[in-house]
Amino acid sequence: MRSTVTDGSGRYGFERVAVGRYRVWAAKGGFVRRYYGADRFGELPRAIEVIEGRSEDDVDVVLARGAVVTGLVRDETGFPVPNANVFACCSGSGSGGGQLALGGCGPDG
Repeated sequence: MRSTVTDGSGRYGFERVAVGRYRVWAAKGGFVRRYYGADRFGELPRAIEVIEGRSEDDVDVVLARGAVVTGLVRDETGFPVPNANVFACCSGSGSGGGQLALGGCGPDG
């Protein structure tokens, strides 16, 4: 796996990429990680086929701003429960088409 950082205008590039199939994704704090070709929740990422001598241009990834979910876990008497595991599972897309990216739908992700 290779990685790079975008420049001031959001552009990126990889040079000397071996022939093969690749998935491209982008991530940054405050945004939901997204894969190329999967701009909406539930869409599968699109693989890039790198062929010798050919350039793959316009592999654009659209990041969505993330949201914050906070709360407090208490026991039945109202005391805070330290070190409790908390999970969030997206139940589908909302009006904004976003996705909750905190983890999977159970303790194993």
